[in-house]
Amino acid sequence: GQALARAREMLEVGDESAADDLLLAALTQLARERLIRSGVFPASRPELPDQLREIAGNDPLAELLERAMQDESSPEGLMCAMNVLQL
Repeated sequence: GQALARAREMLEVGDESAADDLLLAALTQLARERLIRSGVFPASRPELPDQLREIAGNDPLAELLERAMQDESSPEGLMCAMNVLQL
């Protein structure tokens, strides 16, 4: 999506703070889309990981979203994980 493309651009110019914000937005959007496709109305952002797990068990998107919300990973690490998961 657009937020993910902009996050890549921000990483290229060295703006990690903007990349963090954009990655969080991209992961949130992906989570909401996945929930809607499953017939689940998305709750607030903090509740999305648990909702994902309810529909898909150990959903890696839930973990990535939690990591992004808690600032536990660098933007590069999140981007790498998203690429591996083909998100």
